[in-house]
Amino acid sequence: HSAPLVIDPTVLYSKSYGPFGTAATGFAPGPQDNLYVIGSLPGGATLDTTATSHNLGNPGGRSDVFVARMDMAGNFVWVTYLGGSSSDFGRAIVLDSTGAIYITGSTTSLDFPVSSKAFQKASTAPLSGFLTKLDSSGANILYSTYLGGKDGSVFPARLALAGSNLVVAGETESATFPTGAAGGAQPYQKSSGSPGNLDIFLSKINADGSDLIFSTYLGGNAEDDIAQMIPDGDGNFIIRSEEHTSE
Repeated sequence: HSAPLVIDPTVLYSKSYGPFGTAATGFAPGPQDNLYVIGSLPGGATLDTTATSHNLGNPGGRSDVFVARMDMAGNFVWVTYLGGSSSDFGRAIVLDSTGAIYITGSTTSLDFPVSSKAFQKASTAPLSGFLTKLDSSGANILYSTYLGGKDGSVFPARLALAGSNLVVAGETESATFPTGAAGGAQPYQKSSGSPGNLDIFLSKINADGSDLIFSTYLGGNAEDDIAQMIPDGDGNFIIRSEEHTSE
């Protein structure tokens, strides 16, 4: 506890960006005390900035994902717009030690950009998850993959790094969400606890986005929501959840 106790913190900046319908949903600290932001905005819209911008995929559908780097004064350094021809929603973001950017969210786009070695190259669900890694400039996709089953929606919500691998957690209604583990080991929970209702999922994808190291359901016979995912420092993850039941 070497940091000073601040009773009345000072607001360094407060600004608003983007048209009506723009929402920032995830934040991550980065180099030079910059802030990295992920969110969604109406398709084809921009954040009204003259900063460098990048378009990845085919943004301009009903809604697009945006990723932005902001300096210490709240000014945009760059903005990336990402998506397909339908609805795309950004949810969470994390950076690694090289400055590479990992993002996740949900999409209804059948043409969301995916990489050549993607674990899932196509979406067959009404709302699939996605996992995307960008380089430190935000201008290039290092890998990108869908994540979901053949039925039901997927709502990724939390991201964390485990070495060079990415861990994602969220909720899904899918009874066919991919589960398994490297070497053919059985997942902690192979099947949905309540098909058609929300179950938590926890998945770990390898460094190039081409395969799952493990993936499991976490849920009972009611609606389950993830509230928090915390790395414990030993390669494990603590999941805090909420269960909703009509009983």
